[in-house]
Amino acid sequence: RTEIEGKGKPMDETLDAPFTDDDCFYMKWEIKEYKVNSNDSNEWKEIGKGVDAVPFFLEDETGKIMIDADTSATWTLKSENSYKWSVKGRQGPPNEHIEEFCESKEGISASTRRKRKYRQTILKPNEDVYVLGEATPRDVSDDSIEVTEAGERLKIEEDDASGFFIISNKEENELQRYYAIRGPVYILTGIVLT
Repeated sequence: RTEIEGKGKPMDETLDAPFTDDDCFYMKWEIKEYKVNSNDSNEWKEIGKGVDAVPFFLEDETGKIMIDADTSATWTLKSENSYKWSVKGRQGPPNEHIEEFCESKEGISASTRRKRKYRQTILKPNEDVYVLGEATPRDVSDDSIEVTEAGERLKIEEDDASGFFIISNKEENELQRYYAIRGPVYILTGIVLT
């Protein structure tokens, strides 16, 4: 089991953030629309959502190591990494990136007569990142993979023994508080379900 902190650096590729002009290693997005039901009740209904992630390097003063990131990891990001937009009915999308994104998705029109909310959460390159997972050998037999440092022969992935794979840009003590609060809730929920 390995804990490591450093700066997130691009490996082969990054993702395009859905609603802004940013590169990122992780993105989660959702679009909700305000709908009036037949029984006159109103609610925000989800009309689209998605999540994606790509591997990246974590670099510190000693070198860099591959983070085999995917969507199954527990991504715990600061609130500043979430962006929200709201539009009133009969208004177009709040920016051109949202408009292009909606047009690229089947079943989501860029314009609507209803109120709409857009939200994205992303992890960008060069942010401070904390990772908890398992260090394992990386397959570097492919000639296209250039390995210049010993650390590049390893990767961090989900810990087989505990199932932990946490990727966060929060400070370690902030993460400890976050999980200390949720731990008892998970235990009580498990007891109730049992």
